[in-house]
Amino acid sequence: MRAKYGIDSYHPWGRGNYSINQYFNIYLDRERRHALRTEQMPGKTEPFIIVGNEFSPPNQKFGALPWFVSTKYPTPSGWGNTAYAYGAGKNKALAMFIDGHVELLDGKRGNEIDDKIKNDTTFE
Repeated sequence: MRAKYGIDSYHPWGRGNYSINQYFNIYLDRERRHALRTEQMPGKTEPFIIVGNEFSPPNQKFGALPWFVSTKYPTPSGWGNTAYAYGAGKNKALAMFIDGHVELLDGKRGNEIDDKIKNDTTFE
């Protein structure tokens, strides 16, 4: 993604190509804090970090949003979604899970877990 669009390094969050699951977005509700304990969060269904889509043209240099809010395929327009840009058909996304394994997430699986991803109060 960085090679494709370049990157704008002048944003206070910095900019990259990976987005964290919105469950960990402390800006969503400043009163809520989630303890990062693996025994509380098995993370077998939802990715912890995923390749996020770039901001809409002409602002691709802003990179991915720091958290992702959807794994829907095909990817809706807008920021915070999953970038299905890998695999032979460019229809898979790189997804890292809390246990450290990485897999290529296909669009079918992305659609199956999208409702879980949209719920920012749980992490399955």
